[in-house]
Amino acid sequence: MKKRLILLLIILIPSLIYFFFELSEVNFKKMAFYGPKKVNESGDSIYYQIPENSLNIGEYYLKKTSDTTTETINKTDRLKNSFLIIFSDNKQEDKIAGILELEKYKKEKLDIIDIRIVKLMDSLPTENDSLYYRKKLNQYFGINTKSISLNTINGDHNDFERIRASYFLQKPIHVFNYFAVLVDKNKNIRGYYDPTYISEVKRMIEEYKHLVLKDEQASMKERNKIESK
Repeated sequence: MKKRLILLLIILIPSLIYFFFELSEVNFKKMAFYGPKKVNESGDSIYYQIPENSLNIGEYYLKKTSDTTTETINKTDRLKNSFLIIFSDNKQEDKIAGILELEKYKKEKLDIIDIRIVKLMDSLPTENDSLYYRKKLNQYFGINTKSISLNTINGDHNDFERIRASYFLQKPIHVFNYFAVLVDKNKNIRGYYDPTYISEVKRMIEEYKHLVLKDEQASMKERNKIESK
């Protein structure tokens, strides 16, 4: 009897996990895909992906390890997850006013997301100097949150504009090139947000968290398939 019960549980548990995920709140929220879309011969939609040469921006990425220290991680690791990206022509504190306001009053909400600010710079340090980038981020934008990183493009304005344009290809008419762009782990564009408004920043955070939950859900499903084989 006990053996039959154990066997029944082995059979049922994967199914219960599957239905839990399929019927969960995460699956009720549908997020749009942006950019050019194609349809293949089978009738499936092929959504636009950010080109590889527009993803590897900047030499350094700062990751918080404690209240007083940071570490750098390589560009390959950082491309495995969803992220938000903002392109800046100059200091533009007014263009990220919503982020700065949230940082003052609800900093913990920003600590859980990956925001990358991209800026054109004439020169870069010769060594991997994380403190240099942290100081520059504060100097240019007044930002102290460790989960927000400064990513630099060295020298060529045309290169900066080419990379920025790849994140706004066939954008909605109401979207401007200073908006934050949400990119999922498959490099599809999933949202645009005006960082001058705190309400938009809050929406941005919630939709980022939603994508992370979807990613975790997919990973658990995949692990469950492997374990049930």
